[in-house]
Amino acid sequence: MLPLFQYDWWLKSWYVTCPAVFSQVVFWVCDTNSLSGPIPSELGTLQNLQTLDLGNNSITGIIPESLCECTSLLELHLDSNKLNGIIPDRIGNLVNLQFHGAFTNLLEGSIPTSAGQLKELQVLSLDSNKLNGTIPDTVGDLVSLITFHNLLEGSIPTSVGKLKQLQVLALYQNHISAIIPTEIGNLSSLQLLLFVNSLSGELPTSIGHLTELQTLDICQNHLSGIIPIGNLSRLQTLQLFENFLSEQIPSEIGRCKNLTLLNLYMNKLTGSIPGEIENLQQLEFLRLYNN
Repeated sequence: MLPLFQYDWWLKSWYVTCPAVFSQVVFWVCDTNSLSGPIPSELGTLQNLQTLDLGNNSITGIIPESLCECTSLLELHLDSNKLNGIIPDRIGNLVNLQFHGAFTNLLEGSIPTSAGQLKELQVLSLDSNKLNGTIPDTVGDLVSLITFHNLLEGSIPTSVGKLKQLQVLALYQNHISAIIPTEIGNLSSLQLLLFVNSLSGELPTSIGHLTELQTLDICQNHLSGIIPIGNLSRLQTLQLFENFLSEQIPSEIGRCKNLTLLNLYMNKLTGSIPGEIENLQQLEFLRLYNN
C-alpha cells in the first residue's frame, strides 16, 4: 500500500483528470495498512461520501477542515493513528454522521460544542487522546460515549439523562469532578457505566433504576452514601472500591444472580455480610477487605 503522501499526489491527479468519477465515491476504506503523511484536503470534495475509514495506520497531521464539507458522511473512522491538533469546530456540519471514532491519537483541545448539532450521532469514541475542557451539554442521540484516557474536567452534564438510547458511558481516567447527576438514572438502555475520576458526593440511588446495566465500575473516586442495588438484576460486574461508601451491603445484592465480580474493598461499610450473597452462584471474585 502506498504511503498517504503518495496517495495525496495520486488523489490530486484523479481529481483533476476524472472529476466526475471522483465526485461519485461513496465508500473510502483504507484501514489497517501502513499509510503515513497527512489526510489529503481533497477528500472534502467528496459530496457523496458516506464512509471514510482511515483507521489503524500511521497518519500524521491534523484533521482537515475540508472533511466537514462531506455532509453525506455517516461513518468517520480516524482511530489509531498519530493525528494531532484539534477536532474541527465545523464538525457540526456533518449532520448525518452516525459514527465518529478518533480514539488513540494525539488530539488536543476541547470537544467542540458544535458536536451538539450531530442529532444522528450514535457512537462518539474519542478515548486515549489529550482532550481537555468539558463534555458538551448535548451530543446527539448517542448509543455509546467513550472518552476515557483524556484530560477532560468539570462535571457530568445533567443533559446526559436525555440520552435514552445510550448503552455505553465510559468517562474514566479523566479529571472530571463534582457529583454524578441523579439524571443518570434515566438512561434506561445503559449496559456499561465506567467512572474512575475525582467524583464526590453521594452515589445517586437512581442508578438502581438502570435495569439493563451489566457493568457498574465507579471505583477510585470520593463517593459516599449507600450501595444502590435497586433493580440491577442483570449486573455482572460491580466495582465500587476505594470510595467512602457506608452502611451495610444491601440484602438486595442477592438479586444480582449473574454477578461474577464484586469489589467493594477500601470503603466504610459496616455491619455483617448479608446471607443473600449465597444466591450469587456465578460469583468468581469477592473482595471486601479494609472496611
